[in-house]
Amino acid sequence: MSRSETRLKYIPIFAENIVLKNLPKGLKRVLDFGCGRGSFTNELVSRVAKVHACDVDRDVIKEDKQRKDKIIYQLIKINGKTPYPDNFFDCVTLMGVLEHVPNENQVLEEIYRILKPKGILFIYVLNNGLFGFLDSANLKFAVPKLHKYLYYLFYSRKAYEKEFIQKRIFGMKGDFSEGKNWHTHYSLTTLKRLSKGMFELQNVWYYSFFLPILLILDFVFFKIFGRISRFTSWLVNIDTRISLGRFSYCIVVKLRKI
Repeated sequence: MSRSETRLKYIPIFAENIVLKNLPKGLKRVLDFGCGRGSFTNELVSRVAKVHACDVDRDVIKEDKQRKDKIIYQLIKINGKTPYPDNFFDCVTLMGVLEHVPNENQVLEEIYRILKPKGILFIYVLNNGLFGFLDSANLKFAVPKLHKYLYYLFYSRKAYEKEFIQKRIFGMKGDFSEGKNWHTHYSLTTLKRLSKGMFELQNVWYYSFFLPILLILDFVFFKIFGRISRFTSWLVNIDTRISLGRFSYCIVVKLRKI
């Protein structure tokens, strides 16, 4: 299942807390690039003068616009190109997005273009850690027939067709861009290489270790019993406080435009 499929609302997303705590003071204009359902975007409203959000998913943008009137939403192209002017934003957040796009360089180059000089970029991705091979989001790529069967079982045939068939006309396959064939995990070295010449690293945070296992257990429990497992919720909260460096499951980096 994808990140959006397994992420239940009650589970604290530690990466978002990290970014919110480390946002520079006095930001006037921030962009949440790849905003999705807008939960993190909404958190930015009380901290930033003007919040922008963009995504390639037409349905998501339409729904977000109907729910929130304090955020400026924009539908963007599948290749990451945006209509924003050069040097427009003080800060850009890229939360769980980079691993869903077929060309990371295009996205980072576009963010570089729209960020002001010395502007800040936060990136949250999955780290190339010890348990990366258990990432359930890759089930759709590794064994698509099994993924389809499980999606039918846990959701419905209609839901599967909406996510993985109908969205193809917009260049999407679930929450992945067409052309992306794996839910990529990154090392700090890879992130440095991708951002070289555009951004300099300011800080890095690693966290979580057993998260892929716990999310699978939590998701199955919720689907079977129709309620939250307090025990797995407790374990997830503990796990987000574990940092084992390069062996961790998640990584957040703070970069500054050169």
